[in-house]
Amino acid sequence: MKEVILAMIGAGTIPAILTSIVTIITNKQNAKKEDLEKSINQVQLDNCKNYLVQAIARTEKHELGTAEKERYWENYDKYISLGGNSYIHSETERLKKEGKIWKIKYVI
Repeated sequence: MKEVILAMIGAGTIPAILTSIVTIITNKQNAKKEDLEKSINQVQLDNCKNYLVQAIARTEKHELGTAEKERYWENYDKYISLGGNSYIHSETERLKKEGKIWKIKYVI
């Protein structure tokens, strides 16, 4: 029995089996991590979209203050980085053309 075990170790069978097990576990963990990251990104995208829709409606009523406009652009940039590109983009472009919203730039 000892000879069989030593032969398997010498042939690399046990290390190969252990490597395969570790690879399978790692792949499952990576898949779960990717699913979690997709879910988080979708939640962030939805949150940004909700904020932007509300801000666009408030902008139409001239109710958006300076700090809220800064926050608008933070959310808009995050929305775009997450792959958002829909009516939010076209509404933002329209509001910029109408002069109702603009990106604030600070020089320090």
